Amino acid sequence: MLCWPLYAEQKMNKVVMVEEMGIAMELVGWQQGLVKGQEVEARVRLVMESNAGNKLRKQVMAHKERASMAWTDGGMSRVAFARFLSNADSQRMHINDKLMDHGYAVTAALIDPTFQQQINFPTTVNHVVSSKPAIRFHKLPRIELSDNRH
Repeated sequence: MLCWPLYAEQKMNKVVMVEEMGIAMELVGWQQGLVKGQEVEARVRLVMESNAGNKLRKQVMAHKERASMAWTDGGMSRVAFARFLSNADSQRMHINDKLMDHGYAVTAALIDPTFQQQINFPTTVNHVVSSKPAIRFHKLPRIELSDNRH
């Protein structure tokens, strides 16, 4: 990846990708607002044909592997997302209570049973059903993504 920051947070993104993650190269001249075609060509060749480019590609693949591992069952990203969903569901149930107190009917859609198992969601649903039988729950089918999404 070549970094040519122009606006807002792009300069910070460049610092992270070039200096911290080691997955990109900075184009020279962007600070003055002009990057010459020769600079772009030279950097593209550097990325595609040099040892420095090989190093970048290895870094990118290492980050890709870590990201993939984080999303597997029990991985850091998956666990954090499950916690996020749990917190969101807790807030949603509180809102549902308030709506029902004002006479509204409430229907909750349940998604992705994988996350529901990680956060013990069936127990939460059973508790809500027993305490607020007027809330209806509908389970939505899980959508399987193909492995060709890389």
